[in-house]
Amino acid sequence: MPFPEKRDHRITREQARQMCQAHRSAKALGGPFRAGAFPREVLDQILAQPGCAGLRIYLARNAAGDTTLVALGTDADGQDMDQGLIVDDAFPCPPFCGEGSFLEE
Repeated sequence: MPFPEKRDHRITREQARQMCQAHRSAKALGGPFRAGAFPREVLDQILAQPGCAGLRIYLARNAAGDTTLVALGTDADGQDMDQGLIVDDAFPCPPFCGEGSFLEE
């Protein structure tokens, strides 16, 4: 399934921290969230940052209490680049799972 619309996935370091803490402190995952997807251009923006060697993706919980993903770059030492671009608002699966997704089995 193609991404339905463009979104501004960028968030601040503080928003990312709060969302990840909210997820860790929740007693249950809640909801049917199984995965999330970001458009390539969002991931390319993270990877294009100077010194970025990879991605780290955290499970998080947004202000509405829904499970989501927070993604940011990592440097060559595997450290979070938490002063760089951090994104959230992934397209959740379901409903954005793709036809024949192995998660639908």
